Amino acid sequence: MQLKGFILTALYTLRQAIFAGIVLLILLAFFNKFSYHPIFNAIGLSSIASSIFIIFTAPHTLAGQNKAIVGGYVIAISLGIGFHFLLTHHFPSPSSFYYAYYPVILGGLTLTLTLLLMVTLRMPHPPAAGFALGLILDNWEFQTLLIVACIIAVLVLLKNILDFKPLIS
Repeated sequence: MQLKGFILTALYTLRQAIFAGIVLLILLAFFNKFSYHPIFNAIGLSSIASSIFIIFTAPHTLAGQNKAIVGGYVIAISLGIGFHFLLTHHFPSPSSFYYAYYPVILGGLTLTLTLLLMVTLRMPHPPAAGFALGLILDNWEFQTLLIVACIIAVLVLLKNILDFKPLIS
């Protein structure tokens, strides 16, 4: 009886891991067709891959809840866009003391505020915080943000439809 339970758990884990890999492969192929910024792609896709890991392995945790996934990305994208605008449109003069450190300061501020808002609003989703940093570090197109939003919506929908069981207790 115990062996049967072990085998069923192993098969479920294998099925969920394969499904996660297939979803990620489809998303990678789709995402690379629309975005041409290497740093943003690396950070954006890493964030999405991390979100997939949480959704498929720990959907019962606070970070794996729908509210945290969607809310975390909304917070991250909003702050990332705002600070990216500051970085590209309000650059200090070259003679300024903090001219060389301005991108680093804005990146740190973005991450700090993202973390603070996520925790305060009880929507912590660590991959989304990384995505906010990606918005600061590299250029991106608005269509890419729409694609990311659609990907997150699809992932949350898949999570609800397939009713994933936690793989990590």
